Amino acid sequence: MKRLLIIALALVAVGCIRESNDEKKTKLGVVVADVGIGSDGEVVATPAEALTTGVRVGTQVELTAPTGTAGYAFDGWTGDILSTDNPLVFAIENAMTNLSATYREVYTVCPTGEVAVELSNGTVIWAGSNLSAYQTFAENPWDIGCLFQWGWKDAVEGVVIGTKNVAALPNGEEIQIADSWPQDEDPCPFGWRIPTQQELMELVNIDDIGGESPCENTGDYTQTSWSEGAGEGTGLAISPVAGVDTEKTLYFPNVGFRCNGEAFDPGENNGIQSFYWSSTQVEGDENTGIVLQPYTPGDYRQISMNYTGKDYQCAVRCVRTL
Repeated sequence: MKRLLIIALALVAVGCIRESNDEKKTKLGVVVADVGIGSDGEVVATPAEALTTGVRVGTQVELTAPTGTAGYAFDGWTGDILSTDNPLVFAIENAMTNLSATYREVYTVCPTGEVAVELSNGTVIWAGSNLSAYQTFAENPWDIGCLFQWGWKDAVEGVVIGTKNVAALPNGEEIQIADSWPQDEDPCPFGWRIPTQQELMELVNIDDIGGESPCENTGDYTQTSWSEGAGEGTGLAISPVAGVDTEKTLYFPNVGFRCNGEAFDPGENNGIQSFYWSSTQVEGDENTGIVLQPYTPGDYRQISMNYTGKDYQCAVRCVRTL
């Protein structure tokens, strides 16, 4: 009798298992996947039915998040599954799986565009305009923008053409003592930085400090005088730039500079030349920084790498690397 009872219970258990397995085979699971701020694309699933009518529980699904828009990158999945994999592969276990593709900001988008140039340290992206304020790009490539003392993030008002307005130095007589521009004092927007001496020299094909590059077509780029808008100023155009974006142009407007708080007018330096800081200090001289110096008086065109006192206020052109 006991033996018959055990056999009966075993048969019932087998039947329950078969019924449970049959339910799993017929039960469907749907994935609900949305996309967060930072992308305007849609999640793609394989098989595609996972996002529509559903697939059988136990089916392996692959989800691919769309790429981020300019300035954003995929960060990971949140919801019922936490993962940084893309694509994400998993087996459907429930009637509904909720997921969100999230994105993180990796750099501030420059409103005037950017130019990618292949240098010895890889692809360097150059912003299309100067800074109009701390961590803020100017809206036009010819805008005067603001100026900085080497190693400090506090800006002074850029030179106003036709004036000699005097402004107090934001850091007084204090000189930043460092071999390179301190990261916590970098005035560039998020994801950007001040270029190194080497990056500036390679951009304009100059081998050393004090070297000059004539404004003519060298096969890699063309340097010319330029003017935009209602006579906003002149400067240097490098176009086309060797590298990725060969059809684009980089403009370095002659915005002048400040010395001891004094802004020079067009009769002296603004409209004729300007200094663009590198993040590099002159070797062995803690009082001096290295600059890119466009110089375009009259019909003469030249660009050089030079050096000047760290107490000068000069323009900044930001870069980022891929």
